[in-house]
Amino acid sequence: MSKKTYFFAGGGTGGHIYPALAVAQRLKNLEAHSGIHFFSSQREIDSIILGKSGFEYTTLPVIPPQARDIVSLRFLREFYKSLRIAIKKIKSADNATIIGSGGFVSGPVVLAAKMCGRPIGFINVDIIPGKANKLMASLAKEIYVQFDQTKKHFNSDNVMATGCPLRIEFDNTDRESVIKEFDLDANKKTLLITGASSGAKNINDAIANLIDNLSGYADSWQIIHLTGRGKDEKLRNLYRDSKIKAVAIDYYDKMQNLLSLANIVIGRSGAVSVGEYINTQTPAICLPYPYHKDNHQYLNAEVMTRAGAAIIVEDNFPKPDLTTKNLWLALEPLLIDSSKIDDMKRAARELETPDAAEKIAERLIKLQ
Repeated sequence: MSKKTYFFAGGGTGGHIYPALAVAQRLKNLEAHSGIHFFSSQREIDSIILGKSGFEYTTLPVIPPQARDIVSLRFLREFYKSLRIAIKKIKSADNATIIGSGGFVSGPVVLAAKMCGRPIGFINVDIIPGKANKLMASLAKEIYVQFDQTKKHFNSDNVMATGCPLRIEFDNTDRESVIKEFDLDANKKTLLITGASSGAKNINDAIANLIDNLSGYADSWQIIHLTGRGKDEKLRNLYRDSKIKAVAIDYYDKMQNLLSLANIVIGRSGAVSVGEYINTQTPAICLPYPYHKDNHQYLNAEVMTRAGAAIIVEDNFPKPDLTTKNLWLALEPLLIDSSKIDDMKRAARELETPDAAEKIAERLIKLQ
């Protein structure tokens, strides 16, 4: 049996890397003899995630365009360098399949695969694909999406709604390890606050303004807050002076364990985050990232809110006081009434699409 090599291309954010990593893990389980290789960006988050994955990766010099709808000379130069690196790598493998997972890293690698005549699969977990993703996916033989509603955005008959591929660690969560690591109280409920892999200043600021309110629930609740790298000192000091037990950390890579412990999560609604909330059946208060032109995080969150598994609070960045007020109006009833949390948890269970990563891996093995 000839050895196959699967090249994954995506980076710049955890949302582009984690779905690819999830599929890579299943491919390794199904075809232990096959090779796995990632192409990533130069951003720190890529090396943090992939450095712990056990898979080899190549960092490409490609950068995003400097401004909306403007392609700079530097972008073209780095894109061409990245294209040459990808072509060389792909040609060095006798039996290569390429999987794009979005972001500016995918561009030169998917194009290289097309130039080399190699089969391409594409993973798009956001409910609305961006222009670049639609362009890259047009070169793919198969496209794998999280939401059925996404199919209409691609001009292809080979779009499959598989759900969001999640890392194999989500198959076996360990809430007790979090309790032990952070010296939490197993008898208290846990509020998890997160701004995803890079943190979210607006969410941090809103919570900072609510710490006195949260302290009123110190007898029954505790907090874990993922602040983002370099954004934890202020909150750590505020929590230290508050009555409620709270742990502020900049980054944590075992999200499955945090979500399995959390009774409520407050966070962004990137496609992977929504997939994780659903998989762990964690009731969510979603503050969609407000700066995207197509507002796709809001639409991701709507899938959960329509089912009754989440509440959307607008991140009103011009009026942060309004964000704080509306967040508390959404959160306080849940802190008071656990039956509301139970209802949301049951609703999330109805949305779950298990085995997405394995389904995609099985398709990629057959892709010619």
